[in-house]
Amino acid sequence: MSMSSVLSGSTPPSAPPAPINLLVVGVGGQGILTLSALVVSAAMEAGFDIKQSEVHGMAQRGGSVMSHVRMGRKIFSPVIEPGTADMIVALEKLEALRHIHYLAPQGVLIVEDRVIPPLPVSTGEMAYPPDVLEQCRARAGRVEVYDGAALALALGTERTLNTCFAGVLSRHLPFDEAAWRKGLEACFSARNLEANVRAFQHGRSVLPL
Repeated sequence: MSMSSVLSGSTPPSAPPAPINLLVVGVGGQGILTLSALVVSAAMEAGFDIKQSEVHGMAQRGGSVMSHVRMGRKIFSPVIEPGTADMIVALEKLEALRHIHYLAPQGVLIVEDRVIPPLPVSTGEMAYPPDVLEQCRARAGRVEVYDGAALALALGTERTLNTCFAGVLSRHLPFDEAAWRKGLEACFSARNLEANVRAFQHGRSVLPL
């Protein structure tokens, strides 16, 4: 199943002339769409023109989830073409490898070092590759790997890991803290806001492996 949305803000003077193309991938239950919504909300607050397209299959069963986010002065298409993504955020490393062909030659891959076996692996139809990160490094301009288990331990929960990775990603995007704060407030209820603010701030400060 897929859906797309168009979201626009006033054109910011600082918006780059070329679009920023971001792909967010993972499996169902990891909060991929929430992470994308946070980026979209922050980009809107920063005044960027935005288009987003989401593709998800059996998301509730751990199926692959992918979200395209394009932002800049003026965006005409929500779809990122292969070889043109400036950044990929992958919350599962096999999903990173599955979508690495979208990354531009000098693009940045932000990946959580986590194994969540897809259905064909779980049923024994295929094996999980032992060298996923090595293959990613061979094909990406820059790779940042983060230990998801260590991050969850630092946060005290896995439920805000997606927001933590939004914090990691924020270091690569030209939005100020006020825009991110507004984005967080738009995406989370008052009950969950502060936990997600802490996770986001932790992501802004954590270093890759």
